[in-house]
Amino acid sequence: MWRLVRRCPAGGELAAEGLRIASEDGEQEVCLVASVPLTDEGWVALAEGEMLVARQGRVEVERQRSPRD
Repeated sequence: MWRLVRRCPAGGELAAEGLRIASEDGEQEVCLVASVPLTDEGWVALAEGEMLVARQGRVEVERQRSPRD
């Protein structure tokens, strides 16, 4: 799995088949997760056993499995 965190001005709407994201003015942060990098941006590979918890577009918890697990 791969992840990308984007920070950009909010405002407007993004729509694609099966997805709609609308935002208010200000700045927004979005965490995207995909099985392969979707763009030429700086996607980061999740390590085997890595856990990621995102809420409202922000990464809240990121943990690696310890070697003894």
